[in-house]
Amino acid sequence: MRNRLFFKAFLGFWLVSICILVAGIAATRYFDLLPSDGNRQGRPGPPPEYLVRLMYSLQNASDEELPALVDKTQARGNVTLYLLNRQGEEILGKNTPPEARRAADQLQGRKRRAFVESPQGRFLAHALYRREQGPLKVVAHFKSHGAVRDVLLGNSWLRLAIAVLLSGALCYLATLLMTRRLATMSQVSRQLAQGNLEARIPVRERGGDETDDLARDFNVMADQLKQRIQAQRRLLQDVSHELRSPLARLKIALAMAQDHPDTAAQYLNRMEKETDRLNDLIGQLLTIQSAAVSLDRHIDLVKLLETVTSDAQFEANTEQQSVEVLFDCDLEEAIVATAGDLLQKGFENIVRNAIKYTQPDTVVTVSLQRKDSHYVVTVTDEGPGVPAADLENIFDAFYRIDQARGRDSGGYGLGLAISKQAIEQHHGSVVATNTMAGLQITVLLPVETASGP
Repeated sequence: MRNRLFFKAFLGFWLVSICILVAGIAATRYFDLLPSDGNRQGRPGPPPEYLVRLMYSLQNASDEELPALVDKTQARGNVTLYLLNRQGEEILGKNTPPEARRAADQLQGRKRRAFVESPQGRFLAHALYRREQGPLKVVAHFKSHGAVRDVLLGNSWLRLAIAVLLSGALCYLATLLMTRRLATMSQVSRQLAQGNLEARIPVRERGGDETDDLARDFNVMADQLKQRIQAQRRLLQDVSHELRSPLARLKIALAMAQDHPDTAAQYLNRMEKETDRLNDLIGQLLTIQSAAVSLDRHIDLVKLLETVTSDAQFEANTEQQSVEVLFDCDLEEAIVATAGDLLQKGFENIVRNAIKYTQPDTVVTVSLQRKDSHYVVTVTDEGPGVPAADLENIFDAFYRIDQARGRDSGGYGLGLAISKQAIEQHHGSVVATNTMAGLQITVLLPVETASGP
């Protein structure tokens, strides 16, 4: 929970609010207790808390405590105290400056507070009554605290403005920290849109908050986008290459038919053959590029594989191959959802591929079993196998292996790509692995609970 973005945002703004509140209370307390005459702008008003506390302490302190209190007050702030009796004598024996006496002389009648401005500072005179000495006149000489503190001390609106600016700065920093990943993502997305397929967001491999999860998902999306674009480019190159050969042969056959009218029938047959190849290639391309289909019917996988293996054995016998195709299954029924004959074509391509590359006088085994919520179909041959680095690539369109499964074996390298497309459209998966004997292709298809068409 501590790494979640919601928690970070909540905690961040909460801490900022607490800091502002604490700072405001502390600043108010500080300025209230700072030695001040309470009338720096020349406007009347209630005395500050500092002055109230000071007068209360001076009034209630004993004669023994009074000198220490005055010394302590003078030591803590830039203020000097003079206590004058009715005769104008300073009761603690201090030398009283003329400005202090002038301020004290202004306390006449019912007037209890007076101010005097001078180059040495401000003098505040305040009437006070002590039980031991009777009526007294307290004169406080306030010296400057410094230009900044003096301005802040006398202007509450300025203090409020500074607090607002500081809170805005803190909130800005907190927001910047939480949104910088989104800014980076926006920048990287623009780079991707401009064609830079290598653009990625720097992010840790695991952990973090929602922005880290989003960044990792974005990078995965960018990787997949790069792979798809590269696959499309490679497909376009392969299609161009595959179309070039039959078209070249068509052109040659047409030229030969024009140059030798007496043998034109021979070249017309060649042209028909190349046209059929082109038509077959285009049909296979359309198959692997088809979108998702609707699985609107059900089929028994046992019967389907029996038909596929039977047809494959017939084709192998027709081509005079000494290859035996066996079907191994203990299930009475295996119902899966399908659409048309798409699934049958997929398994036919896999089995034909196994027959093509298995060794003479060997067996191609097709097995079916159920494992949890999936049916597992394996097709195993006894051929040369596939290099480990190429196992994932044999299901790509036009992919061929130079050694055992080269171009001279025939076909366009689309059979397994069509099979993979068909199986994935049935919400299944297909993988190829090498065995001790040859190559094994494993297909997983989800079990369909409904039965019947």
